[in-house]
Amino acid sequence: GLRGRAGAPRRGAMPRGGPPVASPPTLSRYYYPKRGTKEQDGGSAANKDTGDFTVQALNCRAPAADPRLRSREEGFQLRAVKAPLPMYKCYFDDSLSIMWASPHKKNHLKNLGFLDKQGGIVDIHEKRRGYFMAEKDMRDLQLRDGEDSRDRSVGRRQAEISQRRAEVTALKMQEIAATRELRRMKKANALSQSTGSLPMLAG
Repeated sequence: GLRGRAGAPRRGAMPRGGPPVASPPTLSRYYYPKRGTKEQDGGSAANKDTGDFTVQALNCRAPAADPRLRSREEGFQLRAVKAPLPMYKCYFDDSLSIMWASPHKKNHLKNLGFLDKQGGIVDIHEKRRGYFMAEKDMRDLQLRDGEDSRDRSVGRRQAEISQRRAEVTALKMQEIAATRELRRMKKANALSQSTGSLPMLAG
């Protein structure tokens, strides 16, 4: 028949109660405004974002239909400038002053070096460069002390080695001199024995 399912209207027939209502626009699968060609979907250049998707995704108001209001919207300029937010410093927060005033906290901050000689809280952000330079000087001093200690130990070791070498050389020279003296004495004894066995020549 003309009706496929029970109660379903015929195709092209006007629903009861008034004219047909347009279906809401279907949003893209992208959950953020996307410009350019949707290459992942394999679509053509006609699928570029024209701004309608941005309006729908961000729930923005549509542009004004009145030309005068539209010109005012297009000529709107924001005079605000970009500036960094002030840094939050918990030690100088008035709401936390009672906590920092307790003796336990003051002792803890003093051990950490956050209190000056008068007991006031030191702004570490303002004196960070000074602290950095002090730490750098301390590291350099420790490195220099370590290098001096190593140089002194190396110098002592080289002096000991030189002394040992001098002693060994002196002992070697003594052994050589004793060996030469022993050879000379043996040679002299052999010569005296050979000449003593000859007959006495008449004068």
